[in-house]
Amino acid sequence: LQLLRTTLEDAERETVERYFAPLTRAIRPAIEMLFPRADLRMNEDFTLDGLTRGRTEEKIEHLSDGTREQLAVLVRLGFADMLQAQGRPAMLVLDDALCFSDAARTDRLFNILTDAAKRMQIVIMTCRAEQFLDLSARCLRLETAPAV
Repeated sequence: LQLLRTTLEDAERETVERYFAPLTRAIRPAIEMLFPRADLRMNEDFTLDGLTRGRTEEKIEHLSDGTREQLAVLVRLGFADMLQAQGRPAMLVLDDALCFSDAARTDRLFNILTDAAKRMQIVIMTCRAEQFLDLSARCLRLETAPAV
């Protein structure tokens, strides 16, 4: 039983590392652009654990709402890039994902999303369309249909 347990733990560790490595490589440039000299930490279930900046380790629950939402966008983008690298179709759908971001990081994130839009379709749903006017994107509005 001990051998079986060790074998299963090793297999699980290898599987997690096999998925973490490509995801980490996929999001590293964007992380570096948004958070210079930072490293993202993830748990084995692919939830975010925190951010390491220099020698400072910050748990996810201690990060600002803006930082957490920016990291979540980058991880989603990383997964979409991984799917595309495997020849599978991928797109990114964001629903009011940048509510708490400051202007400087929002601009940097827009640069990242603009670059990603060359590789995949990105749909941003928001009730704050004015925030996204600087993006060279097609704006669609949903309206209530008249009663028939």
